[in-house]
Amino acid sequence: MKTWTAIVAAFTSIFFSSFCWSLDAPPPLEEGEGYVFVVIHTPWKSIKSVSLHSVDFFGDSEVIEDLEYGENIRLIKLKEGKYSYSKIKLDNRYYIKFDESDFTVDVSAGSINYGGHFFIYSPSYTRFRFQYVNRISAVLDELESCCEDLLEQYDLRYRGRYPDPFMEFYESERNKVEMR
Repeated sequence: MKTWTAIVAAFTSIFFSSFCWSLDAPPPLEEGEGYVFVVIHTPWKSIKSVSLHSVDFFGDSEVIEDLEYGENIRLIKLKEGKYSYSKIKLDNRYYIKFDESDFTVDVSAGSINYGGHFFIYSPSYTRFRFQYVNRISAVLDELESCCEDLLEQYDLRYRGRYPDPFMEFYESERNKVEMR
């Protein structure tokens, strides 16, 4: 059964550009920690890593490595606080550093936090453009299709730059359907 699940997951990731990480249970949260659903789109495989750093001076950071061309999805755990994409390592010598980033996510303890899909565009090796897009409904679809038990355990929250009432609307509509 586990082999069949792995084959279905591989098929889904290849043909639908999605990634299901339900086969490996995420590490359990400790007091004051929350999950962050990270989606990074890269223009080529040579991007080595992307760093998320706490905006607090002595805060945590997470380096996201092993990025492939296209969509990269990770579920990471971080301490509660505000984090910002701060550095993109292109190779062993070159990197892009953001002094003040508009690409932030607020991590709330005991929940799945999502700040946006982080797109890296590059027409050449010396020119880059970045975009941070809210696609919370796509994240919800992904989690419902592969990790419903995780959604039952933790609330999914959009914690990006601007408020988004979609999750409140979704919950109220879901409760109406369940009451029928």
